Amino acid sequence: MLNKKDYIYITIFLLLVSSSGYNMVFKANKTGVPKTAYVDVKSVFEGFQMKEELQKKLEKELITHRSYLDSLMFNVQSLKNKLETQKNPSSEEVDQYHQLQMTYYEHKKEIDKIMSEITMKYDAQIIEQMTQYIQDYGALNNYDLIFGENESGNVLYGKVDKEITKEVIVFINDKYQGN
Repeated sequence: MLNKKDYIYITIFLLLVSSSGYNMVFKANKTGVPKTAYVDVKSVFEGFQMKEELQKKLEKELITHRSYLDSLMFNVQSLKNKLETQKNPSSEEVDQYHQLQMTYYEHKKEIDKIMSEITMKYDAQIIEQMTQYIQDYGALNNYDLIFGENESGNVLYGKVDKEITKEVIVFINDKYQGN
């Protein structure tokens, strides 16, 4: 059984160990406190000029596909209207309508798939470049840590003065422009 003197020694030992551990963790920083901040990841992503450029490129590609789909839909609708005005449409016209309708839905499904793949590819490119620029920003500005605030809850609390989202957006856009 431990006596009062043993408890005092254990307490002193634990204080020394925790104190030296604290000094080892924060030794690199002269103030003893790591330089940390956080960014709103969604705002950085939305504010990144590369995203805007790739979004415009995606929209141009979508316009081409949409015009084809609109043309198909016009033909489907025209044939449908024609069939509705007839008392006894021929089975050939009904089959033609169903075939055209199927063609429309198949093309729409394929175009949606292509656009989704392109969007994922662009998002991956944006995130990769954004991550590199944020690492550059952190190294250039001597941060020990930069946390990312997002839906996953990487930051549960952050003082407003620790948020550097706007500065990071300016920095990554300057880097993207070659500055």
